[in-house]
Amino acid sequence: MPELNPEWFSKDLLEDVLRKKYSSKNLEIKDFKVTNFGKGDNYASQMKRVYVEYSLNEELKSGHFLLKSCFEQDEFIMNILTPYNVFNHEMRMYDEILPRLSSILRSAGDPTNLSPETLAVFHKKGSILFEDLSKNNFTMEDRIKGLNFKQTKLVLQKVAKMHAASAVLKEKEPNVFENCDRGIFNKYTRGFSPYFEANTRICGELFSNMEGFEYIGEKLLKLVPHLMDYGEEAYQPDPSHFNVLYFQLSSWGSPAIDLFYLFSTSLQKDIRGRTDELIQYYYYELLNTLKKLKFKGKIPTLTELRSQLLMKSFIGFTAAIASQPVMLNSETEDADFHAMMKNDERGVKFKNLLFQNPLIQESLKSSLPYFERLGVFDLH
Repeated sequence: MPELNPEWFSKDLLEDVLRKKYSSKNLEIKDFKVTNFGKGDNYASQMKRVYVEYSLNEELKSGHFLLKSCFEQDEFIMNILTPYNVFNHEMRMYDEILPRLSSILRSAGDPTNLSPETLAVFHKKGSILFEDLSKNNFTMEDRIKGLNFKQTKLVLQKVAKMHAASAVLKEKEPNVFENCDRGIFNKYTRGFSPYFEANTRICGELFSNMEGFEYIGEKLLKLVPHLMDYGEEAYQPDPSHFNVLYFQLSSWGSPAIDLFYLFSTSLQKDIRGRTDELIQYYYYELLNTLKKLKFKGKIPTLTELRSQLLMKSFIGFTAAIASQPVMLNSETEDADFHAMMKNDERGVKFKNLLFQNPLIQESLKSSLPYFERLGVFDLH
């Protein structure tokens, strides 16, 4: 269990942050508490809730914040994540890029905020202090239950606005996303290959012994040695396509990455067959926002966007067999980054357990035949 209150995150440090936020040297912290998130809620970083009581101008107030930190003391995790530049990149996103994208929207009369307020970024500690949106009546839906149609449209609306604003920012500053090229599949590192390959193998073995799905299992097992190559190919941005800053690891590439990640991990069962409607909804939100922001580049047609999604279908498959299993998992005893990435006894047990979940089996029985019909598993 990670420490509740890192030694460096002191009362004096937090007091200094709040004094800057409220532009008052008279602010004084009376008490603050730090609590951990539960196991299984996050894997690649430490998340903590921070509650603080303070006096400001002789009035007693309270605040709720989130502290997101890297596992700086865990050599195994850092060796995998550092080549992805995850922590430096994320700090830049929240400290600089996302506020700029929100500013672009506001300049066109759209008050949408794309991220919580960032109170401080601690670069040397790989940490970010945010406002806790749950105290502003935002709620996190049950990750196992998933999103209904209305909730999914709310997500797509904000995703479309972020994508549009990023296209406009790059139009103004062509090099602004030059280093945003280290998505989960990239040409620099394959640190996540043990997890992707193990999940594909386990899934292949499971379906090979499932009546009516044997052909799926056989194709998945043959795919394992090529998985990382095909993933890198799918995530590589095509200069002839309409590209954006996508949310997952915040890299420059196809909007299909965010759409497939959402569709393959987060939809309730009864709306999984309505992705055509959701794509259309996303498209018109994107189109209207681009026009509102006076984007001068080529805007894709809905048909062109659908064609791009078809070409990038491998992304949907990888999200379905890698991200969806941990999101639907409720067995949290071994739910951590080590169990995900290692193939020792504990790691094998954890990953096998993911695919014994009836919820993931039910979902994959629907999605994998769909991806197979698209040719996603064909070797080339």
